[in-house]
Amino acid sequence: MAAGLKTIIRRWQDVLPLLFFSIVVPAAIVDWLGAAATMPALVAVSGAGASCAALIASMVRRRLDFFAGESLFAAEALMPREVLAYRLAWHLPAALLLLALVALGKPLLLPHCVAGYAVGLLCAEAAGVSTRVLRRSAARWLRRSRSAARWRSRPDTAAIASLSGAGALMLLPVILGTGAELSFAVAGITVTTLALVSPIRASEIQFQSAAGWRLRSSLRIALRFAGIALALLMAATLLLGLPALAAIAAGAGLCVLVLRTAQVMAHRCFRRRMAEIVLTVLIGSTMIIGGLLPPLLPFAAAAGLLWLGRRARRSTWLLT
Repeated sequence: MAAGLKTIIRRWQDVLPLLFFSIVVPAAIVDWLGAAATMPALVAVSGAGASCAALIASMVRRRLDFFAGESLFAAEALMPREVLAYRLAWHLPAALLLLALVALGKPLLLPHCVAGYAVGLLCAEAAGVSTRVLRRSAARWLRRSRSAARWRSRPDTAAIASLSGAGALMLLPVILGTGAELSFAVAGITVTTLALVSPIRASEIQFQSAAGWRLRSSLRIALRFAGIALALLMAATLLLGLPALAAIAAGAGLCVLVLRTAQVMAHRCFRRRMAEIVLTVLIGSTMIIGGLLPPLLPFAAAAGLLWLGRRARRSTWLLT
């Protein structure tokens, strides 16, 4: 944990956004819990407990697998007592912080928070056991074929995905009519298509950064098919004579492009697991700020991107 904080905080300017997100966001959560009705707060508290437990459990499981197979702590990672101590060292601070926020906002929901955390922990551990079984069978298939990310990076695959998405958009009004379901379907198809044509591989981005590639070169390689796919999807919606759907597709596509850009920047600055944690914190904080103060949503997203972009530009020729 201390090594992760050292990677995030390299200069004194990096402390300011960290203090902002560690003070303003908890204060906003406590304020919202105090003013929210009982049922929405109950759902939010239970879901936050389950999500937090599942996220930490999956991260700890990956770290223990790494320790057991590829580190100097292999002997300790196979001892049940050491494994339990390592799990508690991660779960106890997170659970206490979550319980403190709930106690300050709505103390009556503390049992629901504990129950949600327990359910999330049990589900994550059960999923980890089944994932190990599935991983072995998937590894055999991956050894015989190309990886899924490399297959999706091919131009013919991007063309097939884009044309399939455009064809699906043109068929949607016939199937769903012109109701609200059409808007959700357009956004879903746009997000899925752009996610398929712009896969992000952390190892390649980190190699590009260490080899001296500039940030714009990494972004151009990662998003080389996304712009064409988005233009094709918008053209399909405009051919139907529905400009509102084109605006929805453009908004959903812009969100995917911003997310992919943030992923490229984060992977240039940090290792894969730390990059995922930083992205999760930034996205969650931005969504909380946007939910409480919607006019500040673009400014919060721009501030996160600027911070990541500044660090990503300075990470050239550096081994993360």
